[in-house]
Amino acid sequence: MPEFFPDTHLQTIIAATDGVLVEYRGQEAYFHCETPTTDPEFGFIPNLQGMARVLIGANVLENLEEETLITVDGDDYLVGPFETPEDGGVMMIYLKRNNRP
Repeated sequence: MPEFFPDTHLQTIIAATDGVLVEYRGQEAYFHCETPTTDPEFGFIPNLQGMARVLIGANVLENLEEETLITVDGDDYLVGPFETPEDGGVMMIYLKRNNRP
């Protein structure tokens, strides 16, 4: 049975709704890019200290690894913790600034 929203359709929707181009090891995808929050209503991880942004989108980046470089709308960040639900749903990637203090 085909997926209800295949990744290609999600990419089109995200790109058309203020999505930003993300590049990772030669792969390109569109994600929504947000400033992380510690508000428990949103269910984000509790320790966000040092996290600069959070990417929200389809599970489309293969071989994603923490502490590697990722480019978001032309700016470089380090990959922080990321979540990929087992059901293949939304991927959330937390980003750290690439220049550590």
